[in-house]
Amino acid sequence: MLSRLPGRYGLLWTASLVSCVGDGVLLTAGPLLVLSLNDNPTVVAGAQVAVTLPYLLLGLVGGVAVDRFDRRRLMAGLDFVRSALLALVVFSLLVGVARIPLLLVTLFLLAAADTVFRTAVQTTLPLLVPAERLVRANGRLMAAETLGLEFIGPALGGLLFAAAVSLPFVVDGVSFAASGLLVLPALAGPRATWAADGPGAAAAADAAAADAAAKSAPRAPRPGIRGVLREAGEGLRWMWREATLRFLATSSATINFFTGATNAVIVLYAHDVLHLGKAGFGLLLSCAAAGGVLAGFVSGKIADRLGVRGCLTLAVGLQAVDQTVLLLAHDRVLTALALTCSSFAVVQFSSVSLALRQSTIPKELLGRVTSVYRMLAWGSLPVGAMTAGLFVGWFGLRSTFALGAVALAVLAVLVLTRAAALGLEMPVPAAPAAPPAVPVTVPTTAPPADPQTEEAAATGPARTDRRQETS
Repeated sequence: MLSRLPGRYGLLWTASLVSCVGDGVLLTAGPLLVLSLNDNPTVVAGAQVAVTLPYLLLGLVGGVAVDRFDRRRLMAGLDFVRSALLALVVFSLLVGVARIPLLLVTLFLLAAADTVFRTAVQTTLPLLVPAERLVRANGRLMAAETLGLEFIGPALGGLLFAAAVSLPFVVDGVSFAASGLLVLPALAGPRATWAADGPGAAAAADAAAADAAAKSAPRAPRPGIRGVLREAGEGLRWMWREATLRFLATSSATINFFTGATNAVIVLYAHDVLHLGKAGFGLLLSCAAAGGVLAGFVSGKIADRLGVRGCLTLAVGLQAVDQTVLLLAHDRVLTALALTCSSFAVVQFSSVSLALRQSTIPKELLGRVTSVYRMLAWGSLPVGAMTAGLFVGWFGLRSTFALGAVALAVLAVLVLTRAAALGLEMPVPAAPAAPPAVPVTVPTTAPPADPQTEEAAATGPARTDRRQETS
């Protein structure tokens, strides 16, 4: 499965899978624990706020941290901190002192650590994988995330919680510790030699010398709050000046808006339109997740065949088809197929758009621009959910599907017809054998001490939504 990608990528892929299984366990066990302590709807909603708020409050700050600190130590440290936080939850349950405030604070801190960790993951993958394999590597990381968050983890969380209240949190803590132990060897050594199996191997000696020089150089003073905000603003301004990334960010936000809207009403749709029970609803969600897993393992081949414009047009077009089917259909099988295609399309879109970002964002701005992009993309999820709630009350259950079908069809036409103007009329990113022929080529042989060459990588779906979203 990972045989054509570097060995250290396999370690990072395994770390991501293990971590996401633990997160999937928490997706189920966390709300169950809150409900067992207090069934007040406001308190239960507070738990949801606790796990989503850090993405908005700390996204930009997390990007600054990723740009300033060693990512290997940062990622492993965050995993170990999350493991310790879950150990605290387990201890409070065992001694009978677990309380809602403690749990909400812990959930907030776990989500805050995840915000920084996921941004860091997205900035390390090009250091392990040659540029021409980035789409394939991105897709497979997304497949691992979908497997853990939507298949293995939630089912395991429910079983473990039924066996013992503390057991799922023990498993989640162990998963974070294991992930941290896998990250350390995956990202070991001088940064430019991390992709030793790829095109950076020839520069290993120079990279080691540059890495040693960087370590011996005096460190820049750490900024205060104003400095952090100034650095975060640099990432925001840079991304907004780049027409291609600006278009990709607004496209991702549009797709996620309607994903959030669909997530908000899909349970009502399954009950009122498809007349599904609990088991049938779970199967419907599994079908959607299966599309994302499949896309993760074939996205590279599709990208090689269709190129950037073809992949993005296909992905957005499938999203429009999904909304159209939900608007018009009453058939369970047809609906399941539409949701499967939608999840497939989102992973395909994300794999290609992430590779484009990896190829265009300067190393010194990588974490900050990535965090800005993620805030824009993920911030539209709750907006879509709130909009769907209002539209259902005003215009009926399928009203958001009508809006989504039109908006996404227009977006697909824009991608198809304005690809050249938007910088999308090109093959997928590839390592240059000669002077770069396309603007998105990744120069993979420069040492990491040079702030012009490191790029970013992929990873994942927001954890509070069961359907796939763009990253």
